[in-house]
Amino acid sequence: MPRRVPRLLGNVQVTSRPATLGPLFDIACRVGADDDINFFIDKALHLIELYGSLGIPKERILIKIASTWEGIQAARELESKHQIHCNLTLLFGFGQAVACAEAGVTLISPFVGRVSIFEFVRDLKTQIASPDP
Repeated sequence: MPRRVPRLLGNVQVTSRPATLGPLFDIACRVGADDDINFFIDKALHLIELYGSLGIPKERILIKIASTWEGIQAARELESKHQIHCNLTLLFGFGQAVACAEAGVTLISPFVGRVSIFEFVRDLKTQIASPDP
């Protein structure tokens, strides 16, 4: 069961993992709509440094970033050049998921509600198109 711990710059969620790995810190990289790639990278590096000063190694941290074009590009650099794990959120479609996979991100968090709405509409269309029994 996730639990909240005090925050430094954004919410921190501790997620249970197998005992051998210990807890995983999921840190939100809160940003605005006009932020650029370097902003994401600088903020993530700063958060890693802050939590590192508390004795939390970067291998146990996921930086949560919105899966916008800029966010995906920043995650690509964070993962490949800095070995910082990223969790891409606000993922609504297959195209975003593919872009995240191509960027080599550690984790994606799609909105399952959107998937269930898609299935509901698809099933509704099938029922409407079916001839009366």
